[in-house]
Amino acid sequence: MQSAQLHELKKLRSCLFDAVREIVDGKEPALLPERLNPYMAAGPVVRQAAKDEDGRIKVVLLPLRADWEQVMAEIAASFASALAEKEESRFRICDNPDCLWVYYDDTRNRSKRYCDDKACGNLMKVRRFRARKKAEQ
Repeated sequence: MQSAQLHELKKLRSCLFDAVREIVDGKEPALLPERLNPYMAAGPVVRQAAKDEDGRIKVVLLPLRADWEQVMAEIAASFASALAEKEESRFRICDNPDCLWVYYDDTRNRSKRYCDDKACGNLMKVRRFRARKKAEQ
């Protein structure tokens, strides 16, 4: 990957993370369509009719290219679709300060705090336990 492409990919990642940070903070993401549309425009697709597993007709989108611009277009489109189809209030940023992954909280009571309970959740539990033990000594 060329440095210019890597720079653009990092710029997109920052854009998406900033948007989720605004959502988590209860704000409306500023100028989000204007920030995402250039990425999506750079990844043209062709619509094609196909049959799904049940034999029904569906429309699939086929990319015209296979390059990093197309990858960024798919990422931006996936994020825009998630915002359009899901509850914004369920987007979260992992509470592990060393992780900061973005995830969608699909728990019933909306109490998920970590991207992965077995990795980040367990790590943070161990850190809290060790901090309590150290404070007791």
